[in-house]
Amino acid sequence: MKNLTMRALATAVALVGASGAAHAATGTGNSTSKVLAPITITPVDALNFGKFASDNSGNTIVDMDQSGAVTCMGASLCGANAPTTGSFDVSGTPNQVVHISSPSNFFLYNGANSVEIGNIVFSGSNVSILSYFHSNGQFDGSGALHFKVSGSLWMTSGTPAGDYSGNYSVVVNYQ
Repeated sequence: MKNLTMRALATAVALVGASGAAHAATGTGNSTSKVLAPITITPVDALNFGKFASDNSGNTIVDMDQSGAVTCMGASLCGANAPTTGSFDVSGTPNQVVHISSPSNFFLYNGANSVEIGNIVFSGSNVSILSYFHSNGQFDGSGALHFKVSGSLWMTSGTPAGDYSGNYSVVVNYQ
């Protein structure tokens, strides 16, 4: 009896396995991908706030608009020495959208002394300003994009005179 039960169970398992294979189907899916060109960023013009002089009333603020024009608060001299927006040329995959950003404020130094740069704005044709430090851009049909960089310089009262310089980061990522 035990042997008969084992044979019946083996037959049932074989039939289930055979019937499952009889109802199986195979399909073919489609897969695509687009490999984007590496992004290259080339600095073109330095961000230059020009010459300015504090009026000794407190902190000094130099605001640069997207055209490179500056306005000052707390300064007796503003915009001398031809201030200019910074600019970059970027190349990548034609017609693709990218996000342009800068991680944070940065500083210009003269030895141990510093002035702070913030309120960074990226602008240009094919560039949409989202907020300070963030814009979207789109490569043209040849994979080129040019954008400008502007912002604000903040100097605290008592900052020594001198030449101040520094570097800043720009990040461009595909969307």
